[in-house]
Amino acid sequence: MAEDAVQEAFIAAFNNFDRLRDIKKFHAWVAVIASNKAID
Repeated sequence: MAEDAVQEAFIAAFNNFDRLRDIKKFHAWVAVIASNKAID
């Protein structure tokens, strides 16, 4: 289950990479996506 959330998070991050405004915030951005996917 956790592996699925991580995989979905990285797929979502890849698909939405153009929305990332500051590359320095990549880690936090992916962490928020992963958190949201885990909740879903």
